[in-house]
Amino acid sequence: MTIPLYGQMMDVPLTVSSLLAHASRHFGTTEIVSRRIEGDMHRYTYRDCEKRAKQLAQALVALGVEAGDRVGTLAWNGYRHLETYYGTTGFGAVCHPINPRLFPDQIVYIVNHADDRYVLFDITFAPLIDTLAPQCPNVRGWIALTHEAHMPRMTTAVSNYEALIAQHDGWLPTGDVAMIDHDGFMHITDRSKDLIKSGSEWISSIDIENVAVAHPAVAEAACIACAHSSWTERPLLLVVKHPNSNVSREELLRLYEGKVAKWWIPDDVVFVDELPHTATGKLNKLKLREQYRDHILPSQREG
Repeated sequence: MTIPLYGQMMDVPLTVSSLLAHASRHFGTTEIVSRRIEGDMHRYTYRDCEKRAKQLAQALVALGVEAGDRVGTLAWNGYRHLETYYGTTGFGAVCHPINPRLFPDQIVYIVNHADDRYVLFDITFAPLIDTLAPQCPNVRGWIALTHEAHMPRMTTAVSNYEALIAQHDGWLPTGDVAMIDHDGFMHITDRSKDLIKSGSEWISSIDIENVAVAHPAVAEAACIACAHSSWTERPLLLVVKHPNSNVSREELLRLYEGKVAKWWIPDDVVFVDELPHTATGKLNKLKLREQYRDHILPSQREG
Protein backbone atom coordinates (compact mmCIF):
# COMPACT_ATOMS: atom_id res chain seq x y z
CA MET A 1 0.00 0.00 0.00
CA THR A 2 1.31 3.43 -0.94
CA ILE A 3 1.49 5.85 1.98
CA PRO A 4 1.13 9.52 0.94
CA LEU A 5 4.01 11.78 1.90
CA TYR A 6 2.57 15.02 3.24
CA GLY A 7 5.72 16.55 4.67
CA GLN A 8 4.73 19.86 6.23
CA MET A 9 1.64 20.27 4.06
CA MET A 10 -1.41 21.59 5.95
CA ASP A 11 -4.29 19.14 6.29
CA VAL A 12 -6.92 21.84 6.95
CA PRO A 13 -8.08 24.77 4.82
CA LEU A 14 -6.33 28.07 5.52
CA THR A 15 -9.51 29.95 6.37
CA VAL A 16 -9.71 33.25 8.20
CA SER A 17 -11.81 31.68 10.95
CA SER A 18 -9.07 29.11 11.62
CA LEU A 19 -6.72 31.96 12.56
CA LEU A 20 -9.06 33.09 15.31
CA ALA A 21 -9.69 29.51 16.41
CA HIS A 22 -5.92 29.02 16.73
CA ALA A 23 -5.58 32.22 18.76
CA SER A 24 -8.48 31.22 21.01
CA ARG A 25 -7.11 27.75 21.67
CA HIS A 26 -3.44 28.56 22.16
CA PHE A 27 -3.54 32.19 23.32
CA GLY A 28 -7.04 32.27 24.75
CA THR A 29 -6.19 34.46 27.74
CA THR A 30 -4.18 37.03 25.75
CA GLU A 31 -5.89 40.42 25.88
CA ILE A 32 -7.19 42.53 23.00
CA VAL A 33 -7.30 46.16 24.09
CA SER A 34 -9.04 48.98 22.25
CA ARG A 35 -10.67 52.32 22.98
CA ARG A 36 -14.40 52.21 22.44
CA ILE A 37 -16.26 54.89 20.51
CA GLU A 38 -18.21 55.39 23.74
CA GLY A 39 -14.95 56.74 25.25
CA ASP A 40 -13.69 54.08 27.64
CA MET A 41 -11.01 51.40 27.25
CA HIS A 42 -12.22 47.90 26.49
CA ARG A 43 -10.36 44.70 27.34
CA TYR A 44 -11.18 41.11 26.58
CA THR A 45 -9.44 37.95 25.39
CA TYR A 46 -9.09 36.09 22.10
CA ARG A 47 -11.41 33.46 23.55
CA ASP A 48 -14.04 36.14 24.16
CA CYS A 49 -13.52 37.47 20.65
CA GLU A 50 -14.08 34.06 19.07
CA LYS A 51 -17.29 33.52 21.03
CA ARG A 52 -18.73 36.89 20.03
CA ALA A 53 -17.64 36.49 16.40
CA LYS A 54 -19.58 33.22 16.29
CA GLN A 55 -22.60 34.98 17.79
CA LEU A 56 -22.38 37.60 15.05
CA ALA A 57 -22.11 34.88 12.39
CA GLN A 58 -25.29 33.25 13.67
CA ALA A 59 -27.06 36.59 13.79
CA LEU A 60 -26.14 37.39 10.18
CA VAL A 61 -27.25 33.97 8.99
CA ALA A 62 -30.56 34.50 10.80
CA LEU A 63 -30.90 37.80 8.91
CA GLY A 64 -30.57 35.93 5.62
CA VAL A 65 -26.92 36.61 4.80
CA GLU A 66 -25.48 33.77 2.73
CA ALA A 67 -22.00 32.68 1.70
CA GLY A 68 -20.67 35.12 -0.89
CA ASP A 69 -22.87 38.02 0.25
CA ARG A 70 -21.09 41.27 1.06
CA VAL A 71 -21.31 42.89 4.49
CA GLY A 72 -20.01 46.45 4.52
CA THR A 73 -18.35 48.23 7.45
CA LEU A 74 -17.79 51.89 8.21
CA ALA A 75 -15.83 51.70 11.44
CA TRP A 76 -12.60 52.43 13.26
CA ASN A 77 -10.21 49.83 14.68
CA GLY A 78 -12.26 48.60 17.64
CA TYR A 79 -13.11 45.19 19.03
CA ARG A 80 -16.56 45.08 17.44
CA HIS A 81 -15.03 45.77 14.04
CA LEU A 82 -12.55 42.95 14.67
CA GLU A 83 -15.46 40.61 15.47
CA THR A 84 -17.08 41.64 12.21
CA TYR A 85 -14.00 40.60 10.22
CA TYR A 86 -14.12 37.08 11.66
CA GLY A 87 -17.89 36.80 12.07
CA THR A 88 -18.58 37.48 8.38
CA THR A 89 -15.75 35.55 6.75
CA GLY A 90 -16.14 32.66 9.19
CA PHE A 91 -19.24 31.36 7.40
CA GLY A 92 -18.25 32.39 3.88
CA ALA A 93 -19.63 35.92 3.58
CA VAL A 94 -17.39 38.78 2.43
CA CYS A 95 -16.32 41.50 4.85
CA HIS A 96 -16.27 44.76 2.88
CA PRO A 97 -14.50 47.58 4.79
CA ILE A 98 -15.25 51.00 3.35
CA ASN A 99 -13.00 54.02 3.81
CA PRO A 100 -15.06 56.55 5.82
CA ARG A 101 -12.80 59.40 4.66
CA LEU A 102 -14.19 59.21 1.12
CA PHE A 103 -16.84 61.63 -0.09
CA PRO A 104 -20.45 60.46 0.52
CA ASP A 105 -21.19 60.04 -3.21
CA GLN A 106 -18.10 57.82 -3.54
CA ILE A 107 -19.26 55.67 -0.62
CA VAL A 108 -22.73 55.39 -2.15
CA TYR A 109 -21.19 54.14 -5.39
CA ILE A 110 -18.99 51.61 -3.55
CA VAL A 111 -21.87 50.24 -1.42
CA ASN A 112 -24.16 49.88 -4.43
CA HIS A 113 -21.46 48.46 -6.70
CA ALA A 114 -20.55 45.84 -4.07
CA ASP A 115 -24.25 45.15 -3.48
CA ASP A 116 -23.71 45.17 0.29
CA ARG A 117 -26.53 43.35 2.09
CA TYR A 118 -25.88 44.94 5.49
CA VAL A 119 -23.62 47.75 6.65
CA LEU A 120 -22.19 47.85 10.18
CA PHE A 121 -21.04 51.27 11.36
CA ASP A 122 -19.55 53.10 14.33
CA ILE A 123 -21.94 55.61 15.87
CA THR A 124 -19.60 58.50 14.96
CA PHE A 125 -20.81 57.93 11.39
CA ALA A 126 -24.52 58.18 12.22
CA PRO A 127 -24.97 61.48 10.28
CA LEU A 128 -23.15 59.95 7.30
CA ILE A 129 -25.44 56.88 7.39
CA ASP A 130 -28.51 59.14 7.30
CA THR A 131 -27.09 60.63 4.10
CA LEU A 132 -26.16 57.28 2.53
CA ALA A 133 -29.21 55.16 3.36
CA PRO A 134 -31.74 56.74 0.98
CA GLN A 135 -29.26 56.26 -1.89
CA CYS A 136 -28.48 52.59 -1.14
CA PRO A 137 -31.76 50.76 -1.82
CA ASN A 138 -30.26 47.26 -1.83
CA VAL A 139 -28.92 47.46 1.72
CA ARG A 140 -31.30 45.40 3.84
CA GLY A 141 -30.18 46.84 7.14
CA TRP A 142 -27.85 49.24 8.93
CA ILE A 143 -26.33 48.01 12.19
CA ALA A 144 -24.87 50.40 14.79
CA LEU A 145 -21.76 48.99 16.51
CA THR A 146 -22.85 49.90 20.02
CA HIS A 147 -25.32 48.93 22.73
CA GLU A 148 -28.77 50.29 23.48
CA ALA A 149 -27.68 53.00 25.91
CA HIS A 150 -25.56 54.72 23.24
CA MET A 151 -27.83 54.37 20.20
CA PRO A 152 -27.76 57.66 18.27
CA ARG A 153 -30.87 59.57 17.21
CA MET A 154 -31.19 59.00 13.47
CA THR A 155 -33.70 59.30 10.66
CA THR A 156 -32.58 55.89 9.34
CA ALA A 157 -33.98 52.72 10.89
CA VAL A 158 -30.98 50.93 12.39
CA SER A 159 -30.38 47.79 14.44
CA ASN A 160 -28.32 47.53 17.60
CA TYR A 161 -25.21 45.33 17.41
CA GLU A 162 -25.14 44.18 21.02
CA ALA A 163 -28.85 43.38 21.06
CA LEU A 164 -28.45 41.52 17.78
CA ILE A 165 -25.67 39.18 18.92
CA ALA A 166 -27.24 38.70 22.35
CA GLN A 167 -30.00 36.69 20.66
CA HIS A 168 -27.45 34.07 19.64
CA ASP A 169 -25.21 32.18 22.05
CA GLY A 170 -22.60 31.19 19.48
CA TRP A 171 -23.32 27.46 19.80
CA LEU A 172 -25.07 25.01 17.54
CA PRO A 173 -27.96 23.54 19.57
CA THR A 174 -27.17 19.81 19.25
CA GLY A 175 -28.79 18.67 22.50
CA ASP A 176 -25.44 17.60 23.93
CA VAL A 177 -24.40 18.45 27.49
CA ALA A 178 -20.71 19.34 27.62
CA MET A 179 -18.01 21.03 29.65
CA ILE A 180 -15.12 23.15 28.42
CA ASP A 181 -11.84 22.91 30.29
CA HIS A 182 -9.43 25.80 30.93
CA ASP A 183 -7.59 25.00 27.68
CA GLY A 184 -10.77 25.37 25.64
CA PHE A 185 -11.28 21.65 24.92
CA MET A 186 -14.86 20.40 24.99
CA HIS A 187 -15.87 17.15 26.68
CA ILE A 188 -19.36 15.85 25.89
CA THR A 189 -20.84 14.32 29.04
CA ASP A 190 -24.36 13.35 27.93
CA ARG A 191 -27.41 14.17 25.85
CA SER A 192 -29.75 16.58 27.63
CA LYS A 193 -32.72 14.26 27.06
CA ASP A 194 -30.79 11.32 28.56
CA LEU A 195 -29.84 13.00 31.84
CA ILE A 196 -31.50 11.56 34.93
CA LYS A 197 -32.98 14.03 37.42
CA SER A 198 -32.77 12.52 40.90
CA GLY A 199 -34.30 14.96 43.35
CA SER A 200 -32.63 18.29 42.61
CA GLU A 201 -29.47 16.72 41.13
CA TRP A 202 -28.54 15.41 37.69
CA ILE A 203 -26.96 12.03 36.87
CA SER A 204 -25.01 11.40 33.64
CA SER A 205 -26.28 8.25 31.93
CA ILE A 206 -23.07 7.99 29.91
CA ASP A 207 -20.89 7.88 33.03
CA ILE A 208 -23.05 5.07 34.45
CA GLU A 209 -22.78 3.12 31.19
CA ASN A 210 -19.01 3.57 30.99
CA VAL A 211 -18.52 1.96 34.41
CA ALA A 212 -20.71 -0.99 33.45
CA VAL A 213 -19.03 -1.76 30.11
CA ALA A 214 -15.65 -1.79 31.89
CA HIS A 215 -16.67 -5.16 33.36
CA PRO A 216 -15.31 -8.00 31.17
CA ALA A 217 -18.67 -9.80 31.15
CA VAL A 218 -20.62 -6.79 29.84
CA ALA A 219 -20.98 -6.43 26.06
CA GLU A 220 -23.26 -3.38 26.08
CA ALA A 221 -25.12 -1.28 28.60
CA ALA A 222 -27.73 1.45 28.60
CA CYS A 223 -28.80 3.63 31.52
CA ILE A 224 -32.22 5.24 31.48
CA ALA A 225 -34.40 7.17 33.90
CA CYS A 226 -37.02 5.21 35.81
CA ALA A 227 -39.89 6.90 37.66
CA HIS A 228 -39.54 7.14 41.42
CA SER A 229 -42.17 8.45 43.84
CA SER A 230 -39.67 10.20 46.14
CA TRP A 231 -36.79 11.19 43.82
CA THR A 232 -38.73 11.82 40.56
CA GLU A 233 -36.27 9.63 38.63
CA ARG A 234 -33.65 7.03 39.45
CA PRO A 235 -31.17 5.26 37.15
CA LEU A 236 -32.06 1.85 35.70
CA LEU A 237 -29.20 -0.09 34.10
CA LEU A 238 -29.92 -2.43 31.18
CA VAL A 239 -27.12 -4.88 30.38
CA VAL A 240 -26.27 -7.29 27.56
CA LYS A 241 -23.74 -9.91 28.64
CA HIS A 242 -21.05 -11.41 26.45
CA PRO A 243 -21.83 -14.98 25.31
CA ASN A 244 -20.81 -17.58 27.90
CA SER A 245 -20.11 -14.84 30.46
CA ASN A 246 -21.74 -14.41 33.81
CA VAL A 247 -22.17 -11.47 36.15
CA SER A 248 -24.78 -10.80 38.82
CA ARG A 249 -26.76 -7.68 39.62
CA GLU A 250 -24.98 -7.34 42.97
CA GLU A 251 -21.52 -7.70 41.38
CA LEU A 252 -22.26 -4.94 38.87
CA LEU A 253 -23.58 -2.57 41.51
CA ARG A 254 -20.47 -3.13 43.66
CA LEU A 255 -18.43 -2.04 40.65
CA TYR A 256 -19.69 1.53 41.14
CA GLU A 257 -18.40 1.88 44.69
CA GLY A 258 -15.68 4.52 44.78
CA LYS A 259 -16.14 5.36 41.09
CA VAL A 260 -19.26 7.55 41.27
CA ALA A 261 -21.19 9.32 43.99
CA LYS A 262 -23.21 6.89 46.07
CA TRP A 263 -26.51 8.39 44.96
CA TRP A 264 -25.49 7.85 41.31
CA ILE A 265 -25.43 4.04 41.73
CA PRO A 266 -28.32 2.49 39.73
CA ASP A 267 -31.33 1.33 41.71
CA ASP A 268 -31.72 -1.76 39.56
CA VAL A 269 -30.05 -3.86 36.87
CA VAL A 270 -31.98 -5.70 34.17
CA PHE A 271 -30.21 -8.23 31.94
CA VAL A 272 -31.49 -8.35 28.34
CA ASP A 273 -30.59 -10.29 25.20
CA GLU A 274 -30.15 -7.15 23.09
CA LEU A 275 -30.63 -3.38 23.11
CA PRO A 276 -32.44 -1.43 20.39
CA HIS A 277 -30.43 0.93 18.18
CA THR A 278 -31.27 3.78 15.83
CA ALA A 279 -30.48 3.78 12.11
CA THR A 280 -27.15 5.48 12.90
CA GLY A 281 -26.16 2.76 15.39
CA LYS A 282 -26.83 4.72 18.58
CA LEU A 283 -28.74 3.30 21.52
CA ASN A 284 -32.44 3.98 21.07
CA LYS A 285 -33.14 5.28 24.56
CA LEU A 286 -36.50 6.69 23.53
CA LYS A 287 -37.67 3.15 22.81
CA LEU A 288 -36.09 1.87 26.03
CA ARG A 289 -37.81 4.53 28.13
CA GLU A 290 -41.13 3.57 26.57
CA GLN A 291 -40.45 -0.16 27.04
CA TYR A 292 -39.52 0.20 30.73
CA ARG A 293 -41.93 2.99 31.58
CA ASP A 294 -43.81 0.78 34.04
CA HIS A 295 -40.75 -0.90 35.56
CA ILE A 296 -40.95 -0.92 39.35
CA LEU A 297 -37.64 -0.38 41.14
CA PRO A 298 -36.75 -2.57 44.12
CA SER A 299 -36.97 0.38 46.51
CA GLN A 300 -40.52 1.03 45.29
CA ARG A 301 -41.50 -2.61 45.66
CA GLU A 302 -40.18 -2.58 49.20
CA GLY A 303 -42.18 0.56 49.94
